[in-house]
Amino acid sequence: MTQALKYPKWHLAMSEEYDALVRNGTWELVPSYSIHNIVGCKWIFRTKRHSDGFVDRHKARLVAKGFHQLLGIDYHDTFSLVVKPTTIRLVLSLAVSRGWSLRQLDVNNAFLQGHLFEDVYMSQPPAWYHELRKFLIASGFHNSHADTSLFVLNTGGNLLYLLVYVDDIILTGNDDTMVHKFMQLLAHQFSLKGTLSAGGQLQKRGKGNSLGWRATSEDDLTSTSAYVVYIGRNPISWSSKKQRTIVRSSMEAEYQSIAATAAELNRVSSLLIELGVVLPQSPLIYCDNIGATNLCSNPVFHSKMKHVAIDFHFIREQVQNGTLHVSHVSSDDQLANALTKPLPKSWFLSLKSKISLVTRPQS
Repeated sequence: MTQALKYPKWHLAMSEEYDALVRNGTWELVPSYSIHNIVGCKWIFRTKRHSDGFVDRHKARLVAKGFHQLLGIDYHDTFSLVVKPTTIRLVLSLAVSRGWSLRQLDVNNAFLQGHLFEDVYMSQPPAWYHELRKFLIASGFHNSHADTSLFVLNTGGNLLYLLVYVDDIILTGNDDTMVHKFMQLLAHQFSLKGTLSAGGQLQKRGKGNSLGWRATSEDDLTSTSAYVVYIGRNPISWSSKKQRTIVRSSMEAEYQSIAATAAELNRVSSLLIELGVVLPQSPLIYCDNIGATNLCSNPVFHSKMKHVAIDFHFIREQVQNGTLHVSHVSSDDQLANALTKPLPKSWFLSLKSKISLVTRPQS
């Protein structure tokens, strides 16, 4: 395949195959689970000739490696070349707060996936991602460990952030000239479609780049945990889901919520470090349960919390070394309540406004 990509005719044949797969809606990009087996794939190339021996056309087909299938066993979902939504919102928030321009690029025929005739899970062909990654690394970019679809260039005070979502690219940076030059390099290396000068318009929602974290209270016997993560005043990550176990008290439910929020905090903090962002202060989690709040900073391990010892030590260590703060907030001001329980309309609308949710205008 590597050799074939060097020849324009084979490259065009692969492009035509991909376009056909897209038009036919052959696949659906899904997350992966370790309980399934992944079917491999490969490109098949064939030179079709007329009866007189002259070349008719170059044909390329993407096929699944059927011998990887295990009869009666479900298949491992494919790895997704999709940047995480939190990463997108984080980078957009940073770009808006710093007044950076944004560029959205669409790469022609980038994402190669097999034509499937039955319900199986197949790995993505490596050509696009590997070629793009090799090009970006050679250009001085660092591939994020927290999100493999994020690439960061930090040289001489100049910053470029590049996000990859299948065959779509978001590019932003603190130097418009540098952004434009790199767009030209991309266009020279890959086939791009769309207007290179087109950029998105976003509005600032306020200053500051601190993180605000919120955990929730118990909803029922299987409690609902929720949080909203902020960079400055911009929400970049949120979650609302049932806890996996039945808890014995509201304090325990809150404590598990804090642990889940702290885990997301660690992931976002890792992203910020790779993006070259230094927080002016440690992240803060707001919790509306006094008992759970006090427990986070209490160095004494209570026997009644022995069954949540892992969560206890995980949070306490971060609080004691100053990388995390937990503070109490009244239930009336707990924004995450809008994600966990039915509320009176006036209260819900108030929290909705504070979270910075707006109604999309009708087109």
